Amino acid sequence: MMNKQEAQKLLEKYLNGTITPQEKVLFEQLSNRVTKKRLDRSPDTELHDIGEQIYAKLPQPAQRPRTNSYRFIAVAAMVILCVSVSLLVFTKNKNKPEQVAHLAPGSNTATLTLANGKKILLSNATAASLSEQAGISISKTRKGELVYTVGQSTNLPVEYNITETPRGGQYRIVLPDGTKVWLNASSSLRYPTRFTGATRGVELKGEAYFQVAHNAAMPFKVKTDKQVVTVLGTHFNINAYPDEPVLKTTLLEGKVKIDAIGKASSGILKPGQQAALTGAGLTITEGDTEQAVAWKNGYFRFRGERIENVMRKLSRWYNIDVKYDTTSGEEGYYGTISRFKNLSQVLAVLAETGSVHFKIEGRRVTVMK
Repeated sequence: MMNKQEAQKLLEKYLNGTITPQEKVLFEQLSNRVTKKRLDRSPDTELHDIGEQIYAKLPQPAQRPRTNSYRFIAVAAMVILCVSVSLLVFTKNKNKPEQVAHLAPGSNTATLTLANGKKILLSNATAASLSEQAGISISKTRKGELVYTVGQSTNLPVEYNITETPRGGQYRIVLPDGTKVWLNASSSLRYPTRFTGATRGVELKGEAYFQVAHNAAMPFKVKTDKQVVTVLGTHFNINAYPDEPVLKTTLLEGKVKIDAIGKASSGILKPGQQAALTGAGLTITEGDTEQAVAWKNGYFRFRGERIENVMRKLSRWYNIDVKYDTTSGEEGYYGTISRFKNLSQVLAVLAETGSVHFKIEGRRVTVMK
């Protein structure tokens, strides 16, 4: 019988889109047997609950690890945090924020802006056809995806649409070529209604995870304000928020080429590598792929991050404004927690370190020593 760790690995692969056909059949059979729910008919927002049900009913592996034992990754209820080099395991209901604010997490919501300027709020739209545009059918599926389907006409003009998520939103898009895009909070993607010419080009602001449909004759290009990423068919994540000091591109599968705009700096990524673009140029190192795509899989994963980095992520997802009443220390925060917890639960965990506490007033959070 499958154990917890084996199921966790399959869930990660399922969410990342790297699961093999055989593994997918095995995992879907497990979900149907344990939860009585079919994964292929479940919205993305329910996958984390399904994962928790599977985890609860499976046995531990025969030989348990001596140290860190992570809960099912998408629904972690126990959060492990490190401050400097000390590992601390925290329990609930200790050093809570000064005020409890049960601000709900973000959800699947976005706005689609058509070429003619018409705006469609996707969270309010029913699962049906939304528009016919230049021979392209645009629809919303029952699972909450925005899907573009190419018609037979090929001589119609190419038009550009924009899908934009607010703070507290995320959305998934299937582009006309079959490429799948997961758009994180406070992000936007501009793309054509059909791909023509020598390349397939899109423009990104914010963060997105791409599963690019393979087409060797027409490379896929993602342009941000500081770089262009060129691929043939691959899985990768780009974090290009304007308030982040480093633009990060992380490759999970395939190969991508990165060209910095306005700089004589470029590089090619291999799977497992991460490119970091700063004012000093482009550097390529081995990356933490789990951390890079944690948001897409429904959780926060902190690995030695300063409190400012942590709070920027929380501000986008929970739609909050952050104020600092103190200068930050050198503490590094480590941990994994579900993005579908209320804000108060996440802040309570951070407060366990004893190095910070929080004051919550409406949607403003003040960070204090």
